[in-house]
Amino acid sequence: MKLVILLFVVFSFCNVNAVGVGITGGNSPDLGLSLGSGNSSNQYSLAVSWQSGIYLHADYRKNFYVLSRNFPLFAGIGGKFESNNTSLGVRVPLGAAMYFSKLELFLEIVPTLMLVPNFNFDTSPPYALGLRYHFKM
Repeated sequence: MKLVILLFVVFSFCNVNAVGVGITGGNSPDLGLSLGSGNSSNQYSLAVSWQSGIYLHADYRKNFYVLSRNFPLFAGIGGKFESNNTSLGVRVPLGAAMYFSKLELFLEIVPTLMLVPNFNFDTSPPYALGLRYHFKM
C-alpha cells in the first residue's frame, strides 16, 4: 500500500495523461505499468516480478521520433532492485517501439551497472521484448 501511495505522489507531478499496462519478457516475465505525458515524448515505466524473490525496475524514457510517430526510438535511465540477492543497479534502456493504435510493442537493450552488492556490470541478458495496452486518462 505504501508503494501505491508513493507512486501516486511521484507521478502526480509528472503531467501524466496516459497509462499503459502490459507484460515484458527478458530474464523473467514482468508485469509493467507505464505513464506518459501529453506529447508522448516522455514516459515513466515500472515493472515487477516475483518468481525468485521480488524484482523491480523503474525507468524514465525519452522517445525520439526519427522515422514516424508510430515508430519511436528511445533512450532512458532508471534503477533496478532484486530482493533474492539484495542487489541495486542503474539501468540505461535503449530501444525501439511500434504503436498500433493503443497497443505498443517494444524491444529494448538494457545495459545495467550494479552498485550493490558488487560494483560491476550485470551479467543477466540485457534485453527485453514487451507489449503494452495504453489507456487515456
